[in-house]
Amino acid sequence: MCSGVPNECNPSRTATGADKRQYRIDTYILAQTPTGGRAVKVVTVVIRDAQTLARTYVRQASTFDQSTG
Repeated sequence: MCSGVPNECNPSRTATGADKRQYRIDTYILAQTPTGGRAVKVVTVVIRDAQTLARTYVRQASTFDQSTG
């Protein structure tokens, strides 16, 4: 758990959806350097059922070059 930061900045938190259900939001950031390339950041966001963490609804990953953040 991260202390001293707002809840929306916590990499693993629970949020209430528009349907009033609880969802677990996990965010992962990984630095990778492809062969012959420059370092990139891979950001993955996973949305799970807060009651049954084994149930994943969404897993989305995006790659960011240093020129974009």
